[in-house]
Amino acid sequence: MGADDRVFAPQQVEFPHLIVPKWIEPKRGESLPDYARRFAAKIDPGEPCFIGGASFGGMLAVEMMPHLEAKACILIGSVSHPDQLPPIVKWARPFESITRFIPFKWIQTLMRIFVRIFDEYLSPNNRTILSQAQNSKPKFFRWALRALIEWKRNGDIKPAKIYHIHGENDPLLPLRYVTPDEVVEDGWHVISLRNGAIVNRFIHEVMTRSSAPEN
Repeated sequence: MGADDRVFAPQQVEFPHLIVPKWIEPKRGESLPDYARRFAAKIDPGEPCFIGGASFGGMLAVEMMPHLEAKACILIGSVSHPDQLPPIVKWARPFESITRFIPFKWIQTLMRIFVRIFDEYLSPNNRTILSQAQNSKPKFFRWALRALIEWKRNGDIKPAKIYHIHGENDPLLPLRYVTPDEVVEDGWHVISLRNGAIVNRFIHEVMTRSSAPEN
């Protein structure tokens, strides 16, 4: 939620034409499908394309599919349907209004203090991830959390076009709740960054398969 293009650094090297668009400002009370429709209109290349995303961005990509001429949607450590979210998210649905009271700015301040104290012990990837969390906008994070809790998927989406790679030990979106096409052994949540070579190979395979002529 709120991550930037640094999450896809290995993919940007491997795929020079990859575009990682910046988040657009959400409207007050906007649902994930409605946000996805506006986002798709912003980035629509007007021709067949591949779309995808990691974590919350993958959920957004799924909702963008009906609004783009997508050859395939590639999920990287994400979910394709609200039913695949962990139980804690489902339990929170009746209480989504509490998101307005979560002190995101305080949390970010605590993260900055943590990074300063333990910076020398952090790997470059972890430092990048924490940096993005510190710099994300609390307003956007608050909206994204509420949109995630309330998510109801668009019925026009064709699951056959969705390809999914997931980390074996993902602590935020546990493997036991999803059915990915490939599992990254010992992979955690941000596999696009931590397991870039494996994710890149998976993307190549999806693009080749989806571009092959049908018999």
